[in-house]
Amino acid sequence: MNRQERRALALAARKAERKADFPSPTMDSTPEVQPVAAPAPKPQISEAQLIANKKNAQHSTGPKTEAGKRASSCNAVKTALTGMTILLPTDDVAAYEKLGQKLIAQHQPANYHEELLVQSLIDTEWRLRRIPSLESGIYEIGRSELADTVPAHLLETQISFKYERPLKNLRLHEARLRRYRGNDLKALKELQAARRENEEKQAPASQQKQAQPKQETNGFVFETPEAPAETERETVETALAEATESKSQAA
Repeated sequence: MNRQERRALALAARKAERKADFPSPTMDSTPEVQPVAAPAPKPQISEAQLIANKKNAQHSTGPKTEAGKRASSCNAVKTALTGMTILLPTDDVAAYEKLGQKLIAQHQPANYHEELLVQSLIDTEWRLRRIPSLESGIYEIGRSELADTVPAHLLETQISFKYERPLKNLRLHEARLRRYRGNDLKALKELQAARRENEEKQAPASQQKQAQPKQETNGFVFETPEAPAETERETVETALAEATESKSQAA
């Protein structure tokens, strides 16, 4: 038996072994399909139970009085460092108004857009002033809770560890508010600079009109009226047209 015949026999033997390990599928080897069970029916609610549920739901519709509605609307307000709420019920309204008067006198807004920016500065400054009181309140709560369980020289450190998250949030709010205040202040200065520049450009024309000399005729004083800009332009255009016409005729 030569070499090629031996290789052919070995290849046939390997094919036979593979067929023995992986038999071809037959009808008998088909897996049996199990029927899917139908879902269990939902329990039926009686009509009496349905009526009782509707009556119970009417007892939990929220506050009905105006005071209750106002209190409910502020349930999510904790620090008033974000959102539309500026003043908390415990804030000093007189101090807020005094701060507003001080900043208005300092920046002197002259139009609607400047007033909006100054109002934003007032609200941001008020919120920044609230942060130190919130931080001191957190430490007061920590001292009352941990005074008997932590040594005195480690109390402040333990409070910092326990209330790390709220203290970190206060620092983030402070950085954000300082950034807002800087942006508003920059925009206000740019707006006021543009307004003053525009006022300075318009000022010489009005001053020149007031400083025009008066002409005396037979003892009477007459003011020389200022020619409108449109009339002066028409006069110049007429003179140029006449000069052009005379040159063409001379040619």
